[in-house]
Amino acid sequence: MLSKIIHTEETNQREIIKAFGQAKDGKIVILTIHGVPDIEHPWVNTPPQLFKEYLQYLDANDFTVISMKDLEDYIDVEAAEKSIIPDFSRKLNN
Repeated sequence: MLSKIIHTEETNQREIIKAFGQAKDGKIVILTIHGVPDIEHPWVNTPPQLFKEYLQYLDANDFTVISMKDLEDYIDVEAAEKSIIPDFSRKLNN
């Protein structure tokens, strides 16, 4: 089950760490990292040192990190697509 999709940026480190904590009881967290760094798109920039801190946190806390392509090894994609209903009335956070 999908817990939360988070877009990383240099100002939301607390939100990212909090999202990591939601990856339990069969739930996953998806991080979208656009660039390390992303000079052309500073609103989604992740500084290299911050990215390194994320990786160290994930390693220290025994997380399994996979690509989106490999997600189908863990979930039934067709069932997930049917269960996810986007709510376009809500304001986007990122």
